[in-house]
Amino acid sequence: MDGKSQCNYASIHFFLYGFFFKELISQSSTLRADRMAQLLDERDLGVLTSSMSLLVALVSNNHEAYWSCLPKCIKILERLARNLDIPQEYTYYGIPSPWLQVCEFSFCKIYISQLALI
Repeated sequence: MDGKSQCNYASIHFFLYGFFFKELISQSSTLRADRMAQLLDERDLGVLTSSMSLLVALVSNNHEAYWSCLPKCIKILERLARNLDIPQEYTYYGIPSPWLQVCEFSFCKIYISQLALI
């Protein structure tokens, strides 16, 4: 790929990412929570890791809207703890997808801290 086509690819990628992010932010929090919950049903760990990173950022700003995602996150943690259907490329020194586990625990930590305030 030459320099000009790389620049065009980067411009298109940046435009699409900006468009998606702008669309996601403009949605109501209920619709956004429903879409995030759908993403948590994904079986691919790469998609789940990316989705969880986004979800942690969204939850840190508005935790009340994302309660529906909590049971799905617990199921993902159970899948990781039992090492169920985890591809070898997502296992790091015998630990299934540690990056996803960190995102999952960060998500749960936000809700635990909110429950402690009640």
